[in-house]
Amino acid sequence: MGKQEHVDLLMQGVAVWNRWRKAYPEIRPDLEACQLSGMDLSGVDLHHADLSFARLENAQMKEADLSEAHLWHTNLESSYLAQARLIHCYLRRACLEWADLSHANLSHADLSHASLLKSHLEEVDLSHADLTHSNLYEVHLSGANLRNAALRFACLDGADLCEAQLSQANLSHADLTAAGLIGADLTDADLSHANLFGARLEGAKLISAKIHWANLEEVEIRDATFERADLRGIPRSLLLELSRQPGTNFAHISWGE
Repeated sequence: MGKQEHVDLLMQGVAVWNRWRKAYPEIRPDLEACQLSGMDLSGVDLHHADLSFARLENAQMKEADLSEAHLWHTNLESSYLAQARLIHCYLRRACLEWADLSHANLSHADLSHASLLKSHLEEVDLSHADLTHSNLYEVHLSGANLRNAALRFACLDGADLCEAQLSQANLSHADLTAAGLIGADLTDADLSHANLFGARLEGAKLISAKIHWANLEEVEIRDATFERADLRGIPRSLLLELSRQPGTNFAHISWGE
């Protein structure tokens, strides 16, 4: 079957497509650079499909299966992917701006250099995902699972990460300016050289976190715990100022040059 035949089959609707996928599971669908904008693909089986450079803006893809699919440079702007499966999905340099991925499973996905500006990712599973150099400006990630995620050099300026699980995540050199991290779990996370200027960390756990040489100016940390955290490179005067905020725990920290 050629590429056009795959496209024609998908155009017949999700029910027809899914029956074909079930009958021929060994065939990898070729939908590279296809125009699928605005289509209703809710519940579609696109696992392991090649959708590189495809146009899927405003597509309805609730509960779609895109596990191990290839979506390099794919345009998913304003698409609806709530509760979708994108496990081990390759989304490098994809556009997911304004998309809704709430409650989706993106564990082990590659989203490096992707743009998710102002997208909705509430309660999403991004554990072990690669978000290196991704654009997460003002993204909604409250309650998200980002355990062991790679977020080095990511832009999280103004992002909502309240109650997010970020234990053992790598956020080194990330921009978290004015980010909301209230109640977030950052145990054993790497925040070295990160910019946390004006971030809100009230009630957050930063136990054994690496925060050396990070920017902690104007950070709100009421009731946050930094027990055993590495705070080397943070100015002593700033640490003293932060420790005066009510309920903070700086027990057994490492600090100094």
